[in-house]
Amino acid sequence: MRILSFKLFFYFKLILYLCVLCVFFSCSTTVKQENENIRLALINNTRGESPYSGLGPKVRPVIKKINDDNPVFLAHLGGMVCGGSEWLGITKIDIERQYKEIYSHLSALLPIFYTVLGTSDLFNNSSDYYMKYSGKKEYYSFNYGDLHFIAIDSTGQQSMSGKQMEWIKKDLKESRNSQAVFVFIHNPLFIPVKFKSSGIEVCKDFNLLHKYFSQYHVKAVFSGSTSIYFKMEVDGILYINAGCGGYSVNDFNKGYYQYYIIDYKNDELTVLPRYVGIREK
Repeated sequence: MRILSFKLFFYFKLILYLCVLCVFFSCSTTVKQENENIRLALINNTRGESPYSGLGPKVRPVIKKINDDNPVFLAHLGGMVCGGSEWLGITKIDIERQYKEIYSHLSALLPIFYTVLGTSDLFNNSSDYYMKYSGKKEYYSFNYGDLHFIAIDSTGQQSMSGKQMEWIKKDLKESRNSQAVFVFIHNPLFIPVKFKSSGIEVCKDFNLLHKYFSQYHVKAVFSGSTSIYFKMEVDGILYINAGCGGYSVNDFNKGYYQYYIIDYKNDELTVLPRYVGIREK
């Protein structure tokens, strides 16, 4: 009888031990998560022809069409208003009127809205009105799932402040384990050879920024200071200037892109330029 009880006790302990092992291995096994996929839209230079005019006639239909494309968010890469300085005859009334008008149009936007500070968004070289109406700082970052996005201020006449540079490096370091990192900036860092004579102003700190981007494995950098579109790869990083224009042009056949749809899926990036009007591609 004692032998039988001992055997039962032994088998009970063995089963209990095996159960503990099963629980341990099931909890310790790393489950591979699926890649984040996202659709976003890019736009820029929606400002009017002058500080005294209204927005171009195509801003409202562009917003409607962006809604139809159903991106998660829209990033404006700068040039919401036609700013300047008081010595040029531009007043704060002109600046505030423009900001109110663009945000009145944007009230119909369905996706989340992010902004990047552009040179023409300044008044007296100050970003105060931009921050007031956008609700954004001059530079900031945000996450979508395991994807990380950074908005940078490149509007200064000199190099970026040491404060912003330190922030960029710290933010990139903290997000180094993200699935992918994307950067939004107004001025491009690089220009293709065929556009070298076009007068496009590059970011003054492009060398140092590219060093940081390479070190922390940035996937792509999106800029939008001009109406020219180009894409180039430098050291494995995609640099895309998502140029927009033609909002005040009534001739729909001019060939301007009004916005871009960016699809990121399975670590692949697709850029889809969009027209608004007769001509489509």
